[in-house]
Amino acid sequence: MNERKRQVINHAKRLFLEKGYRNTSIQDILEDSNISRGTFYNYFPSKGELFKAVYDSVLEEHHARRDELLIGHDLGDIEVFIAQLKLHMTTSFHNRFFVLIDDVMSSNEQDVKDFIKQTRWLYINWLRNRLADVFGEGKKPYLLDCSIILGSLLHHYVYFYVAAKGDEKIDEVIRYCLECVKTILNDVS
Repeated sequence: MNERKRQVINHAKRLFLEKGYRNTSIQDILEDSNISRGTFYNYFPSKGELFKAVYDSVLEEHHARRDELLIGHDLGDIEVFIAQLKLHMTTSFHNRFFVLIDDVMSSNEQDVKDFIKQTRWLYINWLRNRLADVFGEGKKPYLLDCSIILGSLLHHYVYFYVAAKGDEKIDEVIRYCLECVKTILNDVS
């Protein structure tokens, strides 16, 4: 990717996080990035495609940082999994991605909403695989349900609890959510 396109993505990311997706116009992006309309459309066919590029760049960086936490550790180490979850939650919270995603999901742009749904599925699938690493392959028949429950618990706890009380309690929240899922997993299996 050329440097100018990367700069447009970075400017758009900042604008989306500051103003929201729906309240950021293409004109805002043009002015903030100091590019022409033609240059914008040369890079991105729409604001929705730019959002996807922004989100992909954030995910790429996040996944690299998340995977670095595994280096030199056992996949089954629950503390590494907790560290990965903490990274995900704190990144999402501090970057206000929960709010941004809610804004995108309330837009009328079905292709962008479908993109978000796909990234959510990929996250749930990652959770399912990590739960299998931690709790064993024998639990696999129950792990999709547990990953959906864990993802939902974490999302809502961070969205409401951490937003109200601050993120210094995020370790407790993650451990509590994992204990809930562990109890459910033991009961159903």
